[in-house]
Amino acid sequence: MSFSFDHQIPLWLDFAIFIAVLLISLELGYRIGLRRKPRQH
Repeated sequence: MSFSFDHQIPLWLDFAIFIAVLLISLELGYRIGLRRKPRQH
């Protein structure tokens, strides 16, 4: 079985998807951290 998904999409699109996933992960982690952090008044 020869499944080579890497060669089916352009490198720039692969990079753009990687950056988008990275930014979404950072944003989700930040928001989850804000909810878990006890609020100090």
